[in-house]
Amino acid sequence: MLALSLQSRAGEQGNFTIQVGAFTDARAAQAFVETLARAGETAVWGEVEIPGRGRWLRVFVGSFDTQSEARRYGQNLITRQTIKEFLVKPAVEIKLLARARNASRKEIIVLEDRAKEIVPVKHEKIPALSENKSDAPALPTASRADLRFPSVSARLLPKPDPSLLALKIIARETSVRGGLWISGDREEALTRLRWIAGADSPLIEIERDGRVKINRALLAKSAGAQSDALKVLDFISSNEGLWLLAEMTEGAARYLLYIGENAPTLGSRVAVKGALNFDNNFDSRINPHRRRGMKLDCERPPAGFDSMVAINPAARWFNLRTNRLVDVSHVTFHELAEAYAKVALGLQYLGQGSRQGAHNIALEREERLQKQRPLSDVVTTVGVNRMLKSETELRQFYAEIGMTGNQR
Repeated sequence: MLALSLQSRAGEQGNFTIQVGAFTDARAAQAFVETLARAGETAVWGEVEIPGRGRWLRVFVGSFDTQSEARRYGQNLITRQTIKEFLVKPAVEIKLLARARNASRKEIIVLEDRAKEIVPVKHEKIPALSENKSDAPALPTASRADLRFPSVSARLLPKPDPSLLALKIIARETSVRGGLWISGDREEALTRLRWIAGADSPLIEIERDGRVKINRALLAKSAGAQSDALKVLDFISSNEGLWLLAEMTEGAARYLLYIGENAPTLGSRVAVKGALNFDNNFDSRINPHRRRGMKLDCERPPAGFDSMVAINPAARWFNLRTNRLVDVSHVTFHELAEAYAKVALGLQYLGQGSRQGAHNIALEREERLQKQRPLSDVVTTVGVNRMLKSETELRQFYAEIGMTGNQR
């Protein structure tokens, strides 16, 4: 078996699961879940309300740390002819199910055995109570109470914040310790973050201390949801950039985005030629080459942060696969996605055995963002990229390859 099922990972929660079915008919869903149980799978199923499509019963199987593990397991179920198709979904979608239920092979067998033991029961007629009032016990009585309740307007009752609930579900955290901060060229950083959120979105705001916040009221309005967290989740899930910022701003880890030429570190300030991505985690490319196997202070983020992404605002990246420049905001998205994968998911830059590397995770997220924005003509960093440290280097490079500025 390529991966562990939910039953074999009881008590654990991975980042991903696979949706193996969706039904509008409860009996069809129940029959499908029982088929999965007889095949040895533990299914989780429940109701979800989809705007414009009504109520559906979704069926999920498995809990996985990575999307690749989930895909391999789904393909294995197809090979075993247990299912016909599947979708890899974030594990948090299971929490959104109403009346969620589990069904395992053991439970199905017990139910079937109990059904075989059921036999008709002959009911004897119960004699009616005597009409003689003296035979019946006297019950205490009380005069009718005159109950009066104050008139309360439903508008005055507190309502849950749908955006806050959606953001907390995405981040899988309740801690307020973490978040994303910016420093250096704050205006440039805000521009890049708003591009990441989509269409230079005003959803992204910066507090006085540099902390990045998502405007929850505007988020609910943009999603068309005054009190429906599910609508907000659907809205965010259709935007990989906004999803990443939700994960980083609401999670437990502390991230710093610095835009400038000399970035602060735990040690001294260091020059930023293109992009730097520092964290405190072990990295097989760096640690073994350092004394006592530790990163240098100038290779770690400033005190109080778990990760720092630093980008030189003058740097540009030319993708040799497409022969086009990569948008600087898209490069920022890649670096932040990589930082999140290293810190929140505990991955190294490069893959280790069956575990994906943070770099590949960031590339996958780039491609999802590109598919979601076909009209924006997004160029990804997939392939080889030549980093140009200044506008002068950029002009020289275009002269070398015979391109003009208009061909960018």
